[in-house]
Amino acid sequence: MDQETNTQNRNVTEETSSVPINQSQGEMSNPVPVTDYLNTNLKDLANNKFEKTDVTDYHSVPFYRRTWFVFIVWLIFIPGTVAIVLTGDVYRLNRKDNTVSKWTGKEKTGLLLLSFFLIVLGVFNLYF
Repeated sequence: MDQETNTQNRNVTEETSSVPINQSQGEMSNPVPVTDYLNTNLKDLANNKFEKTDVTDYHSVPFYRRTWFVFIVWLIFIPGTVAIVLTGDVYRLNRKDNTVSKWTGKEKTGLLLLSFFLIVLGVFNLYF
């Protein structure tokens, strides 16, 4: 009975492992396939699915946490935008279904990287 269980466990692990490893050479024999995680994120972006929140009324969101205000501040004073994004969530109103959602981590990271790049560029232009 134990031998059957061990054989079944080996079959399950062999079926679930996506990359077989060549034991004698210590390297992978097959390339790593594209994961479902990446495909899911691309589908979510294509369908405009964003991070849902507990906030149901867009008017209850402070004005400085709204997308339009963050972009206006970004055009006028970039460090202010960095402060807003780093200290909390930024919300958007989805006009299709009239729901409120938060910016994802990728959107925050993209805006922060662009902001830091422009700040560094401005400092170099000022001193060099």
